[in-house]
Amino acid sequence: MPYKSKGITAQWDEMPMKQAVNAVIVYKKFVKAAAREYGLPLETLRRKVIVARQGGGVEKKLGRPTILPEEAEEELSQILRDRESRLYGLTPTDVRRVVYKYVEKNGIAHNFNKDMQMARWYWLKDFLLVIGSCLFARQNQSQYSMLLVLTNQRLTTYFRY
Repeated sequence: MPYKSKGITAQWDEMPMKQAVNAVIVYKKFVKAAAREYGLPLETLRRKVIVARQGGGVEKKLGRPTILPEEAEEELSQILRDRESRLYGLTPTDVRRVVYKYVEKNGIAHNFNKDMQMARWYWLKDFLLVIGSCLFARQNQSQYSMLLVLTNQRLTTYFRY
């Protein structure tokens, strides 16, 4: 998910940063002079020059790194939608447990709760923003009442064919 800056940090654009890094590496310009010329923070330019010399890019990345790659998030959303379409009433706790099992099975490094074997709440909140829908049944609904709610929507189309 893209990070939205809340303060005065990261007030530089990628294009001038790329030009300044290029000036330092290719044209042997001093870092301090390039930072002054392009209007960039000195320490940020130093850091980007070091990364560029090691073969990295100059792109602007803010916020925490994501736990799951985009492909894994897409696969997880398909798994959860599939379970929901088969009339499983998913609660937030169910989703957090499924995600934990998925991450453990695929050997993805994570910072989830290993004692409870569940993904963390803040991860779930961000994940729901990414996939753009709510998959949950209410906590107090039983499976039977969930079936009654979905009868007109899904079961009629299932038995029609």
